Amino acid sequence: MEKEQINPEIVRLAQAGDIEAFEKILSHYEKAIFHFVSRIVQNDKDAEDITQETFIKVYFKIKKFKSEYKFSTWLFAIAKNTINDWFRKHKHRELLIVDDPNKPFETYYLEKKYTEKYSGIQLKIDIESAIAKIKPIYKTVLMMFYSEGYAYKDISEKMSLPLNTVKTYIYRAKCEMRKELQHGEL
Repeated sequence: MEKEQINPEIVRLAQAGDIEAFEKILSHYEKAIFHFVSRIVQNDKDAEDITQETFIKVYFKIKKFKSEYKFSTWLFAIAKNTINDWFRKHKHRELLIVDDPNKPFETYYLEKKYTEKYSGIQLKIDIESAIAKIKPIYKTVLMMFYSEGYAYKDISEKMSLPLNTVKTYIYRAKCEMRKELQHGEL
């Protein structure tokens, strides 16, 4: 389920330099950002580093946040950009992980593999970002269906929803996801 938005007054206080307010933002969103990052990088140590880097950037950029926008959208955009930066910085290391170290390989092969892997990573980031923006009930049903492998009937029973409602929610979730992915920006 989507994390509730933090109280705008706390954000305003953090923008004014209140450390306690920033700590409240950190404690409110830290797990959500870590979960978002770890699902993409699939390594808890790297996810911790990226999460920490995200909040460092948030701390220094929070004065630029405009209150007419959703704070979580702004925060997740910073996380997305931090992930992209991390992959660019760790390009070589990532390539060595995906290739067999016992086989000789040429530079162009590494670059090709990196491009393929990065494209997949970018797609994963975009999908995660789109999922974060759809309605919480749609997200829940969609995740149960795709990530957890539940059948429509099982979701219906677990969520105490009529079967047709589950089908409708999944359809609407896919439509919202498509719209978010076509929009292309956070």
